[in-house]
Amino acid sequence: MNIKRTIAAILAFLALASFAGCKGEKKDNSTSTSAEAAGAQASEAENGSEAAESASTSQAATAEESKYPQYYIDMSGVNWNHWTLHKERDLSYFEKTPKDISILNNDFDFDDRGNLVLTIAYEDDNRENCNGSVGCKYTYNSDGTIKRADFTDGYATSESYEYDSAKRLVKTVSVSRDKAYEPKTTYYTYNSAGLLTSEKCYSGGKKLIDSKDFKYNTDEKITECTISVSKNETQGITTYEYDRQGNCLIEKHFDLNRKATGNKEFKYDKNGFVIYQKETNLKSNEITEIYYTLDKYENPTAVKVYLTTGGKKDLKYEHRYSYDYGKSEIKVTGKIIAYDSDQAYRDVLCKSRFRIQLQLWILRRLKPAIYRHGKRNISRQAVLNRRTKT
Repeated sequence: MNIKRTIAAILAFLALASFAGCKGEKKDNSTSTSAEAAGAQASEAENGSEAAESASTSQAATAEESKYPQYYIDMSGVNWNHWTLHKERDLSYFEKTPKDISILNNDFDFDDRGNLVLTIAYEDDNRENCNGSVGCKYTYNSDGTIKRADFTDGYATSESYEYDSAKRLVKTVSVSRDKAYEPKTTYYTYNSAGLLTSEKCYSGGKKLIDSKDFKYNTDEKITECTISVSKNETQGITTYEYDRQGNCLIEKHFDLNRKATGNKEFKYDKNGFVIYQKETNLKSNEITEIYYTLDKYENPTAVKVYLTTGGKKDLKYEHRYSYDYGKSEIKVTGKIIAYDSDQAYRDVLCKSRFRIQLQLWILRRLKPAIYRHGKRNISRQAVLNRRTKT
């Protein structure tokens, strides 16, 4: 199976995650996710005996959960509001050729302690015979942190993780079991408040290939992210401004010479959830606007994405979602309609205007017994988030 297609499917699912927007530590932004996840880790440092640790963790979990509606799904954050993904299914086809359906599944298997031990992607319904599919096996340390992740991707990647005494991620080593690339080592450093200040990745142990630096305000919210070296991301500087409630109002993007390249603005409902997002690209003179309609649990029921180019505003994507809320399980059914700007290509290829995706996600409630690993040990979730988004 084509790995790019698999990754694309995973990223398509993460579109649901972005509805948390830029709301404090739940903001899903590619330049600040690792900083916010790692920053949250510091506030969870160990203190006291194991009994006191467990009690305080349970209280913290309850307090954190009470901030949000019972069925709010924050798949992009470091806690997911105590819901976790078990199954994803994606069916994709063109409007006028519905028989030509592409089916992709992503399964997530857990042990009896709630630790994610296996992820696997496969086509159609043939999980038992899915040789070549992208998957991952996780192994854990005794304290619940992830020790190692082995991927069955095209590079046969394995990653190992090291932590400090506060269980913060300090080192990641990525190697190809097939020797497809040189080993990559990433180092994470923190300030006295326990907030991530830098992330440096080296190839072969010497060549710097990725470098990110972070700054924070007195409320420990990220105010600036600088990507000075990068292999996959655009180099530049991003600054963040917040309102009194801690919601991010605007992200401003600059190149390394502090010349403005664009910005991203956010608007929120009365409860602090994103209902509108506007991104301006000053290089291409394009504007992307996203409108969200939310249900009573602040989950999206409709999302419309518009692109303005040359003064013309066109609808590019339309997302529709429905939810089956249960006490211990949520089933999310989604439909995405993609309107391709290259109409001529679509007309010749498939005589169809729309590409349609039908999606299904199954999320289940985390057990209170595993809050210590799933909530308190934020480094575990930071690793899982990092792997999902890369």
